[in-house]
Amino acid sequence: MEFCGLRILVDAGVFVPRQHTFPVQRAAAWAAPDSMVLDLCCGAGAIGAAIAARLPGIDLYAADIDPAAVASARRNIRPDRVFEGDLFDPLTASLKGRVDILVANTPCVPTDALALRPPEARLHETLVALNGGADGLDV
Repeated sequence: MEFCGLRILVDAGVFVPRQHTFPVQRAAAWAAPDSMVLDLCCGAGAIGAAIAARLPGIDLYAADIDPAAVASARRNIRPDRVFEGDLFDPLTASLKGRVDILVANTPCVPTDALALRPPEARLHETLVALNGGADGLDV
C-alpha cells in the first residue's frame, strides 16, 4: 500500500495505516536530523518509515505487541530496530531515556464502537490494533 509516498508492506490482519492517522509532518518538523525516534504501537511501521524517509539521519526504533505487526514492520524498517512487546517493555536498557520524538498510533476505538467501524477495519484488522477499551483511552 502507499503511505506518504512510500510503498509499505502490510501482512494480513495488520493495521492498515490511513492517511488521516499519521503524525509524520509534525514529528519530522520537530526532529533534528540525528534524533532518536520511537514509533510505539507501530503496526507495519509506516509512520516511522515515513519519518525516516523525510529525515534519513534519524535513529529509528519501533515496537508493537502484535507478532504479525512486528513481522510487517521488520519488512518496512530495519528489522533489528523493531521490538515485540507491550509499549516500552521490550526496549533494551540502552534505549531508555534516549527518546527525542515519540510517535504512537494507539488503539483508540471504544469497545462498544468497534462494530461501527468500516468492514475493512472490522473484518480484516486485529482487535488489539483497534480496541481502546471502554472509552478508547486504555493505552
